[in-house]
Amino acid sequence: MQRCLLTTPEWQEFLTALPTASFFQSPAWMHRLERCLPGLISRPYCFRFDDGTRILWPVMHKANRLFYRLAALPLGLYGSPLVEGTWSRWKGQAILNALVSGRVRNLQYVEHPLLARLELDCPPGITQECQTSETHVLPLDADWETTWATFPARVRNQVRRAEKEGLHVRAGTSAHDIDTFYALYTLTARGWGQEPPPYSRDFFTALFDPPDAHIQLLLVELEQTAVAAGIFVEDTASVLYWFGAMDREYACIFPNYLLLTDRIRHAIAHGKRYFNMGASDRLGNVRHFKELWHAEPVPYRHFTYKSCGVFPRTSRRLDVTDCSIGE
Repeated sequence: MQRCLLTTPEWQEFLTALPTASFFQSPAWMHRLERCLPGLISRPYCFRFDDGTRILWPVMHKANRLFYRLAALPLGLYGSPLVEGTWSRWKGQAILNALVSGRVRNLQYVEHPLLARLELDCPPGITQECQTSETHVLPLDADWETTWATFPARVRNQVRRAEKEGLHVRAGTSAHDIDTFYALYTLTARGWGQEPPPYSRDFFTALFDPPDAHIQLLLVELEQTAVAAGIFVEDTASVLYWFGAMDREYACIFPNYLLLTDRIRHAIAHGKRYFNMGASDRLGNVRHFKELWHAEPVPYRHFTYKSCGVFPRTSRRLDVTDCSIGE
């Protein structure tokens, strides 16, 4: 097996050849994360096997004193290996051997809940920890009119109530719109007991700079007042509802229902197969809200691989060739 770092053009070319490749593993997304999370550097590792199989595993690299950590991907986003050819457990073991060695002591990755699972066996000297989470996914296997008719009467009535109250949805495109979102996000986080909120204003500024059609900020307004907002990320076959925020004073006119209706209709119009509402953690009321839309729980796993050695391991290094250095 050989390992190399791809250049950005090579990285993009690899993804283009795989119809199931995720936007979350693209140069556009991971270079954006570098700006959002200073101290992280993207590393698109490509592994080539003698049978012609190529496996791309883009990871984020972070130094921690004497050692390094790898994440695929940070923020709980999906980062499974991408396979051109055939996958096997021994190939996964060889990749772990190559990555979690030397000064790299820790690799974390989150598998994509909508792609086929890839099993990895731990080689000697590496331990594995696994946790299971759930996201809620609405299959989009019909046109909008048919999908709308499947929603419970309660959902449809609350969407109509929002429209009757004069709420409307628009795209957020300016720095002022990001400020508006962040004010709602801060308010929502405070309601969950998170103060200060988990992510800073600078994080969201970097997320939308430069603009990318895959990443959308939507505002729900009553006249000129924003009362709810959401950030959505378009993946290859799905749309992820990543961040949501709402002023609870306006919950009685259901702006979040109107927002989801707008994005589900948009996803269907753009040929997406799934609407991913994200994980609910232990928030029972959030889980119930998602299931009102007939979204189904889909499990996925978080893995952590750790080196057991006290000193950097060199005896198990494989043949590594720096074919090219990523831009």
